[in-house]
Amino acid sequence: MPERVKKKEFRHTSLEDNQSVVRYLQALTQGLQQGQLRIGAADDEVLLEPRGLLQLDLRISQKPDAAQIRLHLSWKVDDGAEPGSLRIESSES
Repeated sequence: MPERVKKKEFRHTSLEDNQSVVRYLQALTQGLQQGQLRIGAADDEVLLEPRGLLQLDLRISQKPDAAQIRLHLSWKVDDGAEPGSLRIESSES
């Protein structure tokens, strides 16, 4: 059984101008296309390797005085197991 890696989390909140947000989104897009995202600040960094099918959850809300877009991506991490690696035998086999 592959060794489990300890859970890593990174969170960043800041007030940014429109062009800065566009650059972040472009970097995310490029990382998704390349299959590798390195996200962090200072000594806090997480390496992600999105592959296969990704779950996309997009939520938008708009009020008279504010608007919000929430984008959530998730995927299963390949644990190195080969497809069909399950083997079941009985003593009679």
